[in-house]
Amino acid sequence: MKKNSNFNIQIPISRMKSLEELFKAPLRYYLHMLSRRHLNNKENQLIIYSFDHVSHMINLDGIYEKDHLDIFFYWMNKYHKSYFDKCALDIGANIGNHSIYFSKFFLKVIGFEPHPRTFKILSLNTLENKNIKVLNLAISNTSNTAYISENPLNMGGSRLVNNSNQKGFEVSVKRIDEIIDNKSNIGLIKIDTEGFELNVLKGAKETILESKPFIIFEQQVDDFTNDTSKVIEQLQLFKYKKFGIIKRKSIFNFSFSSKIGILFSRLLGLIFTEKYELKMVSNIPKEYYPFIIAIPEK
Repeated sequence: MKKNSNFNIQIPISRMKSLEELFKAPLRYYLHMLSRRHLNNKENQLIIYSFDHVSHMINLDGIYEKDHLDIFFYWMNKYHKSYFDKCALDIGANIGNHSIYFSKFFLKVIGFEPHPRTFKILSLNTLENKNIKVLNLAISNTSNTAYISENPLNMGGSRLVNNSNQKGFEVSVKRIDEIIDNKSNIGLIKIDTEGFELNVLKGAKETILESKPFIIFEQQVDDFTNDTSKVIEQLQLFKYKKFGIIKRKSIFNFSFSSKIGILFSRLLGLIFTEKYELKMVSNIPKEYYPFIIAIPEK
């Protein structure tokens, strides 16, 4: 029997969905406004993961970690411009955000990304950047294979695991010292390897000692013991004595760590002038740092 489809139908809209739409309307407008601003500022349009932390930040700011990168490269351009004639290594390149930013300054960039699907996105995002080379490798202190476990809310937070029983992908692992031929020509190393930073440094010992590059790395609160960490101690063994930390500063001499505290500080920023400060330190207090700079001795 043929069904008659010439009837109107209705699907009810829940009160919760109506409430969500109330908030979504201005959010959509704001995102479109930001898109126009980023395009006018000539920001790179990247292929990104949906529902992903880094992707959210790119849509909001145009570039992930934009403020940290801008102040660091302003300082580099002013005081250490000669390093731009060298090569930058982006270890844990993810979708290419930092590699592309580095390529605007450094003569050459090599990006390393182990996740097979993320590597394809990285390759597409850097396709038109002739001074960027990308390699589908994990970097550590040994050469073997490992498994990478995904974090779907933050694909850049995916990490290496040794247990094949965990859901993940098998990836190739290499040492920087066996990949880099010209070990004296590295000007910058960025390491974002979700807890494997120490192993990366150990596998890059020859390159670091010969090139003495600037090194950017992340540290979690749990990485610290008595204002130091294993990564910082390893860098000190490599003769790195000074570190740069970037802080958002206001006229008040306090900082906020909670979400409510951060929101309150942003409200104060509407009234009082704020600024970013790149501060040189020898000892790093225990807290979360997305962007620490190890500064080579002259």
